[in-house]
Amino acid sequence: MQRVRSWAIIAGEWLATGIYSQLFLLLVSWPILLWWGLPISLLALVGNIVFSPIITLFLMLCALLFFTELTGLPNGAFIFLLETLSDWWVGLLGWGSPGFLFKYHCPSVWLLLGMVGSALVVIYSFWGRTRLRAMIYLLLLLVGFTLLLW
Repeated sequence: MQRVRSWAIIAGEWLATGIYSQLFLLLVSWPILLWWGLPISLLALVGNIVFSPIITLFLMLCALLFFTELTGLPNGAFIFLLETLSDWWVGLLGWGSPGFLFKYHCPSVWLLLGMVGSALVVIYSFWGRTRLRAMIYLLLLLVGFTLLLW
């Protein structure tokens, strides 16, 4: 007999997967940002999880607009929806503040490679066998490297 999964469980799994992937991506992309001298945002994790459905809808509308333009079908509704979504998105981005950005000094290249390497070790080793365990290790690495660079 097949069990029906509730929306809360599905949403929780989606959120956990999003946090897991964002922690990994943050640890891998942070050395690049540090090397280029770019600041990191405190809201990067929240922003990526919140805006991923919006960017998916945006790209879907762009693709539909492209194919309707290519085939010569009327596409006024897609243009209106795309403009509305873009205006809404730019309005949300206006709420941001430079106070959420933190700039760190650029450490040695060995520390930067160590950040990427340690994230890969957690993901591909026995430490990251379960998603929760890997998330805890990735979070500890992120806090550790933040304190080290402070």
